[in-house]
Amino acid sequence: MKKFMAIPTYRWSQQVSATDSGNIVQISIQQEDVPLDFCMPIPVTVEYDDGEKVWQCVWVERNSGQCTFSLRAAQVKKVEFNASNTV
Repeated sequence: MKKFMAIPTYRWSQQVSATDSGNIVQISIQQEDVPLDFCMPIPVTVEYDDGEKVWQCVWVERNSGQCTFSLRAAQVKKVEFNASNTV
């Protein structure tokens, strides 16, 4: 019996919420074309206008994963999904 390996497809979205105390970044990731037990770590980086970069690994299980970057007073400059193309 032949086994075929699926190639995952990823779709992601970001939401930056401004509060009186700073900004919160929420990331949602959907994966498609994978078996139900498939799990993949996806690196996400948020760069702030003060130059700081914060990295998190999001474990996407089954068909979705989410993460929230902590409250920061700095403005969000850029959000990168899989910046180093490791996935």
